[in-house]
Amino acid sequence: MPRPTPPGWIQVVREGPAVVLAGAVLIALQLGLRAWQLYPSWFYADDYRLLDDATGTPFGLDYLLEPFDSQFMPLGRAMAWVVADSGHVDWTLAATLTIGVQVLASAACLWMLVTLFGARWGVLAPLALYLTSALSLPGLMWWAASLNQIPLQAVVFAAVAAWVRYLR
Repeated sequence: MPRPTPPGWIQVVREGPAVVLAGAVLIALQLGLRAWQLYPSWFYADDYRLLDDATGTPFGLDYLLEPFDSQFMPLGRAMAWVVADSGHVDWTLAATLTIGVQVLASAACLWMLVTLFGARWGVLAPLALYLTSALSLPGLMWWAASLNQIPLQAVVFAAVAAWVRYLR
């Protein structure tokens, strides 16, 4: 005898943790792939300008809010300051910070998708598309670009999710 299908909300409650766990596994796989791509890389062009700007500059609002090539990037400037203040040009530290912000952006994407559509298996397809998109790879590989693009992605995803939660 077939089992009756539970009401929709019960099914979401049962699937919810599994969907979020599957999303976390996808994010962990992306983290491994991005680390494999990023750690053998090196600083390039504007990366040195950012590090030079941060060297010897006191950490504060004046430094964080100063545009870099007309781009407002306080989190990127904070990350550049941390790397410059480490005492030497340390690609491993820069790559680790970049991977950390990428994890935040990926988690914010998952949160946004679950907020918009519920904890359904269907949210994993757009999440996987974001996590594996080749469009984000050039921004990740060039540190100056990643300092701008990845925090922006995290903020946009989190803002959409927070806005929808506020409206509900």
